[in-house]
Amino acid sequence: LVRYEYRSMADLSFAGTATVDLIYSGQSIEHVTEEDGDIVLKESFRVLKPGGFMAIDTPNGLVCRLQQASFIDPDHKVEYTLGELRDKATSVGFTVLTERGLNWGGPAVARGVFDPASLAANRGIYYDAAGCYLLALVIQKPG
Repeated sequence: LVRYEYRSMADLSFAGTATVDLIYSGQSIEHVTEEDGDIVLKESFRVLKPGGFMAIDTPNGLVCRLQQASFIDPDHKVEYTLGELRDKATSVGFTVLTERGLNWGGPAVARGVFDPASLAANRGIYYDAAGCYLLALVIQKPG
């Protein structure tokens, strides 16, 4: 059974504790405040069954800040780095199973340079999540 809910992502009151197998949050956590992001992760942890999964993807704050000091999108409240997102997830009890990135920035990112040609040329999924334009994590509530 798949259920879609149209509401604030910080409001998971519709779901009982330990009743959900999988949560997908795509390109959304950056649109709420850091405080609401904490609520999203805490509530996701609450509603997931033991062993349940959450998949989350978001722009990589590190790479976005290389492009320009301000946020890339005025609708974004927070753009997390890989370490920040990982720390947020583990602080509420999640185990990080997978860290991947999309659109790798190449060696330029390691040098602190935003190279749009590399990001465009290196499409796909990469293990070097920190060097990619988008972050993707699969996290799990311990069983």
